[in-house]
Amino acid sequence: MNTSAIEIQNLSRRYGKLDAVNGLSLNVRAGRCYGFFGRNGAGKTRTIKCLLNLLRPDSGSVRVFGLDPPKDEVAVKSRLAYVPDMVAFYPWMSVSETLEYLASFRRHWNGDIEADLIKRFQLDPKQKASHLSKGQRTQLALIGAICPEPDCSCSMSRPAASTRLFAANSSRPSSARINPAIPAAARCSSPHI
Repeated sequence: MNTSAIEIQNLSRRYGKLDAVNGLSLNVRAGRCYGFFGRNGAGKTRTIKCLLNLLRPDSGSVRVFGLDPPKDEVAVKSRLAYVPDMVAFYPWMSVSETLEYLASFRRHWNGDIEADLIKRFQLDPKQKASHLSKGQRTQLALIGAICPEPDCSCSMSRPAASTRLFAANSSRPSSARINPAIPAAARCSSPHI
């Protein structure tokens, strides 16, 4: 059975009297990278938050790997990585302590990818999170999202034109042809790479 990574059918989500999302249908196949483009208030963030069960749809349905996020929240979130617009970490933790803390919540963590990305981003593992710039905090969040090698990653970072990108990487072969040196989720998640 070939399940879609993300399936949205007739999703509607209101914000007060405003239709933030109105009748959206979308199918994301595994191994593909998709982006949402639109003006502020177009419903990009609300759609992703519905996928993550951070918001409930007013109508319609969302499925992630064939699972219903409200009913199968742990199973869905164990296969996802999420980087919000604004990231925050415990200020007293260093970069390496933060990554160790994030890794403690995951069954799998690729230490080789962690070391490679720390080097690429030129982050000091001993630097406290409170002393990181906004870009460095985003880079740290991306490392935390990529190292568990999730099946799907969602980034709320704002590259040009308020894009929301997510990659469904459960098969990885097509994305490996792009640049095998960079993990598939990283290629699709942020302008900082």
